[in-house]
Amino acid sequence: NAMEIASDAFQSTDSSYKQSQLLVALGLFHRAYAIYPDYKMMYGEWGMVYYRLGNLDSAAWAWARHKQLYPTSRYIPVYEDYLRRARYDRQMKIYNESFQKGDLPFLNRVVHEALSYMPEVSDGWVVLGKIQFIQGYRDSARFSWNEAMRLDSNNAEARSLLSTH
Repeated sequence: NAMEIASDAFQSTDSSYKQSQLLVALGLFHRAYAIYPDYKMMYGEWGMVYYRLGNLDSAAWAWARHKQLYPTSRYIPVYEDYLRRARYDRQMKIYNESFQKGDLPFLNRVVHEALSYMPEVSDGWVVLGKIQFIQGYRDSARFSWNEAMRLDSNNAEARSLLSTH
């Protein structure tokens, strides 16, 4: 069944096997959905398959359906955390890939969105402060670096930036 195939794929270290099994599981989940769309137990694993395939929007849909059908599931906070982290990472990847283009307003929006998913990540605040500083928003930059220090008093980069700017 789809959940067993997905579980097997999650444990595999062979990336091509993992990918092929995830796609097989995905097809089986679609078939199961057509037969019995209210089977609450499938949505958690279905979301994990989407998540492992990098389709965050579909993972969010499956996990929201899981939550709707099974509101007491102990996995709901786990799924929500996976999404937050993956969305944060996606935005920071966009930032890293776009930095050389120098579009500071765009980079500012990207990092703000990343922090909307995980405001507790001090390094994200350091990056935001750097962008703000380059844009000439010195007070905003200092606020961001202070926020980084509040979150992680050992953040050496934030400490250094605060002492030099």
